[in-house]
Amino acid sequence: KFCNVSFCTLKSKLLTLLLIICTTIYFFWIDSDGTYLIEIIYLSLHLCLFLACTKTDFYYSKKFNQTVANYSRSMYLTEDGSCEIIHIGVVSVGTTTNLFFYTLLKSLYFHRINPLHFHILVDNMSKSIIRTLFDTWSVAQVNYSLYDVSKFKSDVSWVRTHHYSGIYGLLKLLLPDILPDDISKIVVLDADIVFNGNI
Repeated sequence: KFCNVSFCTLKSKLLTLLLIICTTIYFFWIDSDGTYLIEIIYLSLHLCLFLACTKTDFYYSKKFNQTVANYSRSMYLTEDGSCEIIHIGVVSVGTTTNLFFYTLLKSLYFHRINPLHFHILVDNMSKSIIRTLFDTWSVAQVNYSLYDVSKFKSDVSWVRTHHYSGIYGLLKLLLPDILPDDISKIVVLDADIVFNGNI
């Protein structure tokens, strides 16, 4: 079982401090007249830093391997045993939202297990940005469909809202009417969230 990260950090700091003291004393014993004092301290610090970094890398590589093993047991399968495609709906309109969506996408890619299909409501500017993003990265088992918001804005423009995203936030309510009939379920996300685990 892995120890608590804060405890490991404290242990690493104490170990590093102990190594600095021991190596400095050892080098002082070798160089008793103090001719190479600065070089000795410099070398001691580098040696301790190297050992501390090696220990930290080892801890996080073990943690990563455990995480991958846990995720491999939690894959969603369909009744016939194949991987279930997870459909994700997002509204991404405007420059700021596109930047948020970029972060959301990276966090989903990092943690995902199953194939993904994104259904994204976009305006003209977002369409070219998001298409370039998906086509450039070209991640396996990831597909996307873009839907032009201008076709659906009139359906929600009558609703009064003081939300900072305006009527674009309401477009998520229209996804059941916008999406193809063969999609039975979808995970609808805001563009400004980050995933810390598998969706």
